[in-house]
Amino acid sequence: MISASLMAQRFVNGYSERVNVYLEKPIPSATVVVLRDTVDGPQVLLLLRNRELKFAPGAWVFPGGRIDNADHAQDSQFDIQPAARRAASREAQEEAGVSIDPDGLRLIDHFVTPEGNPRRFATWFYIADGNHCQQVSIDGGEIVDYCWLTAAQALDDHRAGDFPLIRPTRKTLETLLPATSVADAVLIGGRRMGGSVWQELS
Repeated sequence: MISASLMAQRFVNGYSERVNVYLEKPIPSATVVVLRDTVDGPQVLLLLRNRELKFAPGAWVFPGGRIDNADHAQDSQFDIQPAARRAASREAQEEAGVSIDPDGLRLIDHFVTPEGNPRRFATWFYIADGNHCQQVSIDGGEIVDYCWLTAAQALDDHRAGDFPLIRPTRKTLETLLPATSVADAVLIGGRRMGGSVWQELS
């Protein structure tokens, strides 16, 4: 027979765990949408995540990850944007071997995982001109493959059922559909900033 005190402790522990999950603070993160011009329109660099990963296993994503302490500097003491840009640039280099100038990144969106999820992220999405990126070199750990596709091609493959996309990636690709060039995509991203940037998406 379980004692009343043990039952009470289990209730308190269980309640605490539920509250901690609900109030889990989002992890500051950054990602970069790398684009290049082609005759078919702008193509975006997409990376395939390892199926063994806890977050988005087997999904196609943009280069990105959490903002590390090393990404912060004096200029990000009161504004996280410089650190987020450095994180996005660093992740592009680490995951895909692509060099991106953090000062050239344009903020296009910000997604926050809804409350109640066990892993929450607050992710700044940037856009970058990748016409200079001649070669992609994946890390072979977190990332196991890559491709360049137009937004329309990626969304068509996703609808066909053989190209997994998490919701923020899909929403970003949908935003880029009207773009006819990288420069056009950057302008679309800039106009996007005039709308609702803070979106809660799983």
